[in-house]
Amino acid sequence: MGGDEDLDRDDSKEDDNDANLTKLPLGRRGETVQQIARPRSPASQQANTSTKNLISSLKKRPNRITSGEAGRTGQSFGLKQQKQEDVSSDEEDDDEEEDEYHERRKHSAPQVRFSNSTLFLTACANGDLDECKRLLENKLVDIDTTTCDSLTGLHEAAIVGNEQLAEYLIENGANINCRDNEGWTPLHAAASLGQTGVVQLLLNYGADATMINCENFLAYDLARNDECRHLIGQALEGQDIEYLRNQEERLIENDINNWLKTGVYQERSQPTTNATVLHVLAAKGYVNLMKKILEHPSLKKQINLEAKDNEGYTPLLAASFWNQSQIVELLIEHGANIFAQANDGYKISSIVSIDILHNPMPYHSNHTQSLDLLLARPD
Repeated sequence: MGGDEDLDRDDSKEDDNDANLTKLPLGRRGETVQQIARPRSPASQQANTSTKNLISSLKKRPNRITSGEAGRTGQSFGLKQQKQEDVSSDEEDDDEEEDEYHERRKHSAPQVRFSNSTLFLTACANGDLDECKRLLENKLVDIDTTTCDSLTGLHEAAIVGNEQLAEYLIENGANINCRDNEGWTPLHAAASLGQTGVVQLLLNYGADATMINCENFLAYDLARNDECRHLIGQALEGQDIEYLRNQEERLIENDINNWLKTGVYQERSQPTTNATVLHVLAAKGYVNLMKKILEHPSLKKQINLEAKDNEGYTPLLAASFWNQSQIVELLIEHGANIFAQANDGYKISSIVSIDILHNPMPYHSNHTQSLDLLLARPD
């Protein structure tokens, strides 16, 4: 292996002048509704290293990355024990073996080297403040660098409950309201693990307690202990909690109402997952909003029911995976391809109504009417 292995992905940033979706007033500029709700596929659930999954596997964390070399055991390579009178001869042979060993190493593959971003994130996960300072003060890394699942150093500090490191990162410009791919902020992470000190620290520095994750949970909803819940509750004093939980659906509805007025469907795919608004509506089961789009003649002509996200999921497959039966039926009625297949082989689940398959609407009258379509998830 040669060269640095860059395990990082740059955060995708929205162009404010280009975005037509209503922005959430949640602290991270340029965040759209689609960046908050992202339907997930089986692959993303299995391979995900986002905050929620890290929390469940903290005890499996490795110790600090070290770069050691395999040492010798004290015996020469391949040499047999000699009689005492042959000691001088043995030493000469040892020297020759040592030279051969180093010569072989010169021509062997180079050792694995980690990028500065990986070293920084690992240092944050292990609470190594000195290493973090070295990398940041020498301008070797961006303080908001992330893993491929958008975990930042501040997420890591919140997860392990390191108040000193978290404060250092915030004081040096870390985004306090950053989100991972599941929409978790450092406050969500700290609250869910009962890291009371970090929760208090984040709130003191202005962390936004009104932010929801992809499952529409506030940090308040995820609080592991009464202390964290009380602290976040104080920050939310005077707020309508249920209203906050429903902010995503409300904002999407505002966008759709604007499209209905203009007759123009203005939407972009989410840059990280390539999911569309239809994917979000399908995965979350927002039936009424889906109907508004599908039943509007002008908008219906402009949408792409077969749009796929990065894992090959269409809105129909997303609805099926998340057991949104009403959305599944609605999409099929409006012509969604029931033969669609995701990259991992996932096909329509058995939640599809038998009546729909036996009595198809005109939109999909060309589809085979067979119970063979009721395919369960692949093993």
